[in-house]
Formats: sequence, C-alpha cells, structure tokens
Amino acid sequence: MYDFILFETLYNSINHCTDLCNIARLLRDSGYHVAIADVFHEAEYCKVEGIPHVKVNAKCKASLRPSSARTSVGRYYENLKNRYIIDRYLCKVIDELAPITKYLYAGTMMIGMPFMWLKKIPKDKTVFFWGLRSYYLTYYKRLHLKYETFSSKIISNYYLHSSNVRLFVSDEIIRKEFLELGFQSWQLVLRPERVIDEYTGKRVGNEKREQDGKCKILCIGSLRPQKRVDLCIQALNELGDKDILFTIAGKASEEHGYSKRIAELIDGHNNIKRIDRRLSDEEYNLLINTCEYLLLCDEKQLSSVTNGTMSEALLAGKPIIAPDYDPYKTMVNKYGVGILYDIKSPVSIQNALVKAKNTDPVMFKNDINQFVSTLEYPCVLKKFKSEIVLSLK
Repeated sequence: MYDFILFETLYNSINHCTDLCNIARLLRDSGYHVAIADVFHEAEYCKVEGIPHVKVNAKCKASLRPSSARTSVGRYYENLKNRYIIDRYLCKVIDELAPITKYLYAGTMMIGMPFMWLKKIPKDKTVFFWGLRSYYLTYYKRLHLKYETFSSKIISNYYLHSSNVRLFVSDEIIRKEFLELGFQSWQLVLRPERVIDEYTGKRVGNEKREQDGKCKILCIGSLRPQKRVDLCIQALNELGDKDILFTIAGKASEEHGYSKRIAELIDGHNNIKRIDRRLSDEEYNLLINTCEYLLLCDEKQLSSVTNGTMSEALLAGKPIIAPDYDPYKTMVNKYGVGILYDIKSPVSIQNALVKAKNTDPVMFKNDINQFVSTLEYPCVLKKFKSEIVLSLK
C-alpha cells in the first residue's frame, strides 16, 4: 500500500512531468511512501531516485497526437471525442490505483480536461490537484463576462463541495484567491511552482552595467494582443532615449493585425531589436542572461498566477519592470525585485523606463537573492512538510 500515487491527466503536456517529479520528491522527503503511475508516459519522463513506477494495465484508445482536422469545428469535435475516450480510460485507471494507495495526485486542474472520472474516486480516498490557475474557475469574472461556462460551473462546484479534494497552490496570492472562492484553508497546500536546489556559490546575473551606460531591456515570449508591448514601444518612441536598448523576442499573433502593428511601430528605430520567431531553449536562456531588466506588459492577467518568464528572470538575477497589479505588485512590494508602472499610462511607462536606465540592476541583487532563497529546496520542503500534515488530518 502506497501513501501517494501520482500521475498526470494532461496527456499532451510533457512539461508538467517536471512538476510531477518535484511533488514526488517533496512527498518522499516528507516521509511518505510514493509511486508514480504510468498513465500518460510518466515512466519515460518522470524519473526520481528511490520512487518506483506503477504499471497501469488499462489502455487508452484515444489519439494523443495533435489534431489533424483542417477546420476549428473539426478540431473541436475530434478533441471532444478524445476527451470522452480519455474520461473512460481514467475511470479504469482509478479502479486500478484506488485499492493500492491512500491518496492520489492527479495533475493540473484544467477546465478543458475530462472530469467525469472524478466521480470514480472513492469517498475514503483523498485526491490532490495542482491549482495552477484559479482563473479556470473565475476567468469569466476577470474578463467581465456575465455568466460562467457550463463546464467551469460543474467543475468549480465539484472542487468546492468535495471533502476529499485538495489543491496544491503556487503562492500566497493564489491561495488567497481560492479562499475567496469558498475553499477552506485545509484544502490548500502551498507548493511553489519553481523549486531549485540550494545554491552553494554566487548567484547568476546582476553584473554591473557596462561602461557605455546603455540599459538593455527585454520583452520575451509569445506576443498576443493582450500583451501590450505596442504601448511600451510607443512610450519608448515618444521618450526618444537612445540609451535604452529594447529587445522584443518571440512570435507575434496575427490576431487583429497585431504582428503587423508591432513591425510598423519598430520601423526606423535603431534602439529596438525584433526577433520574430519561436525561440529555442538556448536562445531563450541567452537572451535572459544578457539583458538587464525583463519587461512584463500584459494588459490583463487572467489570474494571480506566477508568471513563468518572471520566475526565470529572477532566478537568473534579473530585476523586472511590471504592471502594478498582482502577482507583480505583491512580488515587487514584498521583495523589492523590480519597478512597477501603470500600463494604461504612457507617462508611467516612460517613468519606469527612465528609472530602469538610471538604476544599475546590481542594486536589486540582494533583494532578488532573498526572493530566490525562498525557492530553495530545503526551505520549500520545511514549509511543505507542515502544510501537507494539516491537509491530511
């Protein structure tokens, strides 16, 4: 009998297997007997020393490859069929795993995932999910829609009213959101999205600015209309400061002519560099390591979810320039890891850019190091041990 068996319900997301490994390690080092079930290729991607794999005899008959349908309607019905098949498959998985474990971890909570299999979980078993984004339950409010979707209403009611459901949450900001939704504190276990091994030497980044005095600012990632990099380009153009070098890296969405608009705004400005393509891991890391500040410019953040790019920049010792709403506002005010601005105010954006130019990024080094220390494994494990015990009582 295992204390925990872990698996991932997001069949098309290899990235979440890294998270599965982190949770398995934390549970093992908290004294629990842990195994990983091979539901969607976990045996191939989740290898943690001392943690065995459990073979699942049920077979999934769904096509797990990306949809080949030519139209959006075709893709919708193909995915709908897949979800139904996967739902039935997961019911068989629960039948196999429930008799040999006390608790289950079933991956990331997503509105688009199959959910009828949840009814198969016995009432005497506790199931954990990763509450990555509470906006899967609240996004209709954040986008000012009048009604929530049928599926989000069903799933939110299930999570809220099931005494055997628990959620791992990434930080205190997200925990607060779930509490406001009606969840109880014993249902929520804090587990940071990023966990790193303890540093033994100097942290990366925060080297002093080069003698030319140029301030290197980076905006990186997929660019969609909600990511208002266009407002930042306009603010920089109006500022006319040639000592601020702005790099915009990542494929831009064609929606509403956004890609074309960015190209037009950049045209003729030598201090703005554009890398218009999807980046390899090597390119991504190199750009972050060679910038001085990371600029975040989402007009709408659907949830107080830890921004992955923000975390990567801070782990590399780079301060952020970010809109003054959560999670950025809390991060900057609590830890002092960057500069805030009002994204609706061009003057505020300009003031933030000027402040970055006039502030050597090395000034943020101690504050960033203090934040990063909260993500080091020994610190995370200590907090996790105390929280998981309370959640299992």
